[in-house]
Amino acid sequence: MLVAADDAVQIYAARRGGSRYCLVVADAGVQVASACGTAREIGETGLLIERPLVGDLVPRGTQIVVEWLPSGALIWRTSPLTDGRP
Repeated sequence: MLVAADDAVQIYAARRGGSRYCLVVADAGVQVASACGTAREIGETGLLIERPLVGDLVPRGTQIVVEWLPSGALIWRTSPLTDGRP
């Protein structure tokens, strides 16, 4: 299920098997990252994705941060890479 999108990035939530929930991040239609956890794990610690974006619609050196908080809220943002990569 698509949960958030703009011109360059799409974020999906999916259920895998009977007990795992996943976030999937696509950049220009290509999967760049995913993270999964059980409902209990997400309820205790949430899920976090931090990955560089690679599509042509974002400036080079941009990363995405997606957080699925224990409260159930989904927060996402893009920002310049902070680890010195080009």
